[in-house]
Amino acid sequence: MRISIDFRGRVGFKAITRVIQERILMLKVQLFITVLILIPIAILGTVYYKEAKRMVIKDFGESNQQALDQFAASVELIVNNIIDISKQSYNDSRLNQIMASADTDDRYADWDYINQKINQIKASNRYVHSVYLYLARNDKVISTEYGITDAASFPDLDFMQWYQDNSRTLIVSDTHPVKFWNNSPQTLDVFSVYAHLPLDRANHYNGALIINIDQSVVYRELHARIPNGGETPFLVLNSKKEVIISGLKEDLYTDIRERSNFRHAFAVPSGSFVSNVAGSDQLVVYSTAENRGWTYVAMYPFGGITGSIHMIRTIILLMSFLLLAFSLIVSLLFTMRAVKPVDELRRHIRARTRRMPGKGNELGVFATRCWTCSIITSGWKRSWSGRFPSSVRRYLVI
Repeated sequence: MRISIDFRGRVGFKAITRVIQERILMLKVQLFITVLILIPIAILGTVYYKEAKRMVIKDFGESNQQALDQFAASVELIVNNIIDISKQSYNDSRLNQIMASADTDDRYADWDYINQKINQIKASNRYVHSVYLYLARNDKVISTEYGITDAASFPDLDFMQWYQDNSRTLIVSDTHPVKFWNNSPQTLDVFSVYAHLPLDRANHYNGALIINIDQSVVYRELHARIPNGGETPFLVLNSKKEVIISGLKEDLYTDIRERSNFRHAFAVPSGSFVSNVAGSDQLVVYSTAENRGWTYVAMYPFGGITGSIHMIRTIILLMSFLLLAFSLIVSLLFTMRAVKPVDELRRHIRARTRRMPGKGNELGVFATRCWTCSIITSGWKRSWSGRFPSSVRRYLVI
C-alpha cells in the first residue's frame, strides 16, 4: 500500500511539473505583469496613507486650536482684570494721600482703611490669593495674609527687588512661591501684578500695590470649562519657555525645552507637532501671545484620532487588495490570450518531433540526411582536388 501511495505521489508530482513546464512562458509573463502592477499600487497606497494621516492630524490640531485659544483668552482676561483693579487703586484719593505722607494724625485709622481696601480687592476676584500695599515712606507692608510688617522682615521679598531695580510702572511677574502665612512652612505658587503708585510718575514712587494670583486655581477652573478637555494638559510658558501655569506642581519653574521631545520646539510663534509624552504619542498645539510673550501649550492624546487613522489604513488596504485582484484577473486573461499562439506553435513542434512507431522522428530523419549530404560533399571535394588544377577548381561551384 505504501509503495502504491509513493508511486501515485511521484506520478502526481511529475504531472504537476509537466504542467508547469508547459505553462512556464505564461507564468513568467504573469509574474512580470504582477510585479509591474504591485509596485505602483504599493507606492500610491503608502503615499496616500501618509498624506491622509497628515491631513487628519492637521484637522485635529486646527479643531483643538480653538480650545487652546479659549484657554489663552481666559487667562488673558483674568490678568487684564487684575491690571484694571491695580489701575483703579490709583484713582483712590485717600489711598494716595496716605501713601504720600510719612506721618498722619491717625496712623492706625489710615492703616485700617488700607486693610479694608486690600481685602476688598482680594474679595473682588476669586483667583486672587493675597494683596500687599507697600508704604515706601513708612517702610511698611500691609497685606491680607501677613498683616502689618516691616519691609525688612516681610516674607515675600521678590517684589522688593522689582521695586528697587525695575523702573517699569506695572508688570506681570512670573510664577514664584509665597508662604501661606507668616512663618508658614508651606508655600503656594502665584504669579503677580506689580504696580508702582502713583502710576503717573516716572520715579520717586510712594509705594507699590502687589496682587498675587493663585496659578493652581486659575488652571483648575479654566481647565474645567474647556469642552471635552478630559485628560488634556495645558501649560503656560513665559518668554524663557519656563512653565508658569500647570496642573502639575513638578512642572513649574522648569524649562520645557530641556525635555528631549521639546528641545527644538517653539521655533515659530504658533503651530503644532507630534511628540511622545509619557510613553504615548500626543499632538502638541501651541500659540504665543504678542502682548506678554507667554506661550500657551496643549497636549492632546492621539486616542482621539487613532480610530480615524486605522479606518483610513483599512480602507486603503482593502482598496489595494481589490485593485490588485482585479488587475491580476485582467492581466491573466490577457496573458493567456497573448501566449496562446506560442503554446499552439510549441504543441505543433512537439507533435512533429514526437517519435512515432514505425515512422521515426521526422526532424531526426531530416537531420540525418543533411549530415549524409555533408559527408558526401566533403568526399567530392577531396576527390576533385586531385583531378583538377587549382586554376580550374576555383570556378567549380562546390
